[in-house]
Amino acid sequence: MSVPFPPDGRVGPPGHALPSLAMLDLPRLRGICPDASQLNRLLLLAREQLHADLTRMRAALERGDAVAAAERIHHIKGAACMLCPTGDGLLGQLDAARAATLACTTMRDIGPVLADLEKSLRSFDAQLQAAIRAKPEP
Repeated sequence: MSVPFPPDGRVGPPGHALPSLAMLDLPRLRGICPDASQLNRLLLLAREQLHADLTRMRAALERGDAVAAAERIHHIKGAACMLCPTGDGLLGQLDAARAATLACTTMRDIGPVLADLEKSLRSFDAQLQAAIRAKPEP
């Protein structure tokens, strides 16, 4: 499997450039959570849950349980639907990974699909972290 998320939650060295936040629909999220501290808590919770879901997904894949892995992918998509703009490529990628996971005959069959998905989820995680660290708009 690919490189895991850092256990300390850091996505790069101190002072590294913040990623673009294009994967997050911040205007819509600010409408849902107009209070900056409330939005920050939502983003923190989303990031914590993403890490937990990925840990469970990887464990399911290691034991060959495609159904449990697909359930975790579906759970991640639920959060992404809330956080990402409509039509974001991550949503389609999650659908494709879930379908491939359920249709696979061996875990090797879905390796490339999951590697691409994890790369996108690392970007998503980096954007969540950057949004959490960003100063709130007035």
